[in-house]
Amino acid sequence: MLFVILLILLVPLRYKVRAERKSETKAKGRISWLFGIIYVKIEYVNENMSYVVRVFGYPVFSNDPKRKHKKRIRRKKKNNKNKKQTNKKQIEKKQVTDRQQEGDEKSSPALVDKQADKAEKESERKEESSVRKKEEVSQRVETRAGKQNKSSSRGNAFFEKIKKLRELPQSIKQKISDMLTMIKNLLRRTGLVKGFILNKTNRPGFNTLFGTLRKLLKHLKPKKYKVSLYFGFDDPCLTGQVLGGICAIYPQILGRIDLKPEFQRKILELTLYARGKVRILTLLIWSIQLILKKEFKDVIKELKQLKEEL
Repeated sequence: MLFVILLILLVPLRYKVRAERKSETKAKGRISWLFGIIYVKIEYVNENMSYVVRVFGYPVFSNDPKRKHKKRIRRKKKNNKNKKQTNKKQIEKKQVTDRQQEGDEKSSPALVDKQADKAEKESERKEESSVRKKEEVSQRVETRAGKQNKSSSRGNAFFEKIKKLRELPQSIKQKISDMLTMIKNLLRRTGLVKGFILNKTNRPGFNTLFGTLRKLLKHLKPKKYKVSLYFGFDDPCLTGQVLGGICAIYPQILGRIDLKPEFQRKILELTLYARGKVRILTLLIWSIQLILKKEFKDVIKELKQLKEEL
């Protein structure tokens, strides 16, 4: 058990990223941990992302369309087999029932009385004629009632419009008061948040938090990376300004970034390669140190009070 815990804490998590933007946007990422026991592969091509999570080489989670297509083909084959079996059974049942019906007809033929059929048909006709007469009478009554309802509905609609016009000033006042209360609440909340940020007692806690975040970013930063950027704008003056701004902001990484400005046309092409590693033990130590510091605890207490006041 101790050996497993040491492996989890000491063995680093390794990652590798490749990306390019030219005619198409492509990106590939790989994450491996515990000597490749846990392996994650992510691909992005023209707004379509696919991923695969493998444990001991077997896929556990995946949304790869190729794998989904194979699964669909297997399901279709199974469904086709099941359909064939069910169709065979249904055909056999039909054959059995047909044979039984034929045997019954041969053994006991039914005699049909023509006079009884004629009497039944005449009674059905009489019933249909009586039903039609009743429907015509009901339609006449409904048309008369509909005309009366239309006249009454017109009068009601006129009175409803007058009612709405009377209630309009009151509704406008209510909406204005609701907007004012909303603005007051918003101003009160912004004041509380601003006071929490600018409070001098919280500054040591913010400093410790930002210090740990800086360390975290340095630890997550790739050990090896290379960037090639080929860019240009319609205005060559703007291209020169952007180039100068990049050189001024990132002088320490210019050896690993290949900049190619284009002053004649608008273009943007990018290629990126990066790889690095992350140790879980270091992240665990930094998080414990941050939680145990008094300044950070005070910030969390103030944050809880702020949530209650909001």
